[in-house]
Amino acid sequence: MVALHAVLSHIGAGEEVLIANTTSPWWGVHLESLLANKFPTVQPVPQIRVSRQPKEDEDPKFLTKAGSKSTKMLTDDFLTIGPPTDPYKNVRHVILEASDTRSGVCSPVDYIECENDEMAVLKDMWTPPGTPAKETKKLELIQKTTALLKHALKFFRMNEEVHPF
Repeated sequence: MVALHAVLSHIGAGEEVLIANTTSPWWGVHLESLLANKFPTVQPVPQIRVSRQPKEDEDPKFLTKAGSKSTKMLTDDFLTIGPPTDPYKNVRHVILEASDTRSGVCSPVDYIECENDEMAVLKDMWTPPGTPAKETKKLELIQKTTALLKHALKFFRMNEEVHPF
């Protein structure tokens, strides 16, 4: 969430923000509320797009129920959406969540209950470093992160890319 506060001062009226690779739709809702405080009367309101795959048990009307007006959920994979296409040509800010944000988790049980519902986080955290499986996974995460960063740089109107580690 620190990334949202970092990008907040750079977002202008009418600009578009794309949040990608996030595990939670709350990122978009939180940014929208921060922008509502910054732009209470300025028009047009900045638009927020959240690119993520919804979970099976997730309510498709979540954003509406949360009172969101300028946040839209995209179910397309971030690597498949492109800057030359009309809907994304005005994206000026891209926020990428790190693929493995679990490295900073202090309480894995609370993380599982609140955020992810993935029990694999416990197995990953307790696997000793240096094992072949852990090294393979680390290499895959590095390759995925590199691909995400390279794709984000293709948005030609982009002013800023934020990648919290």
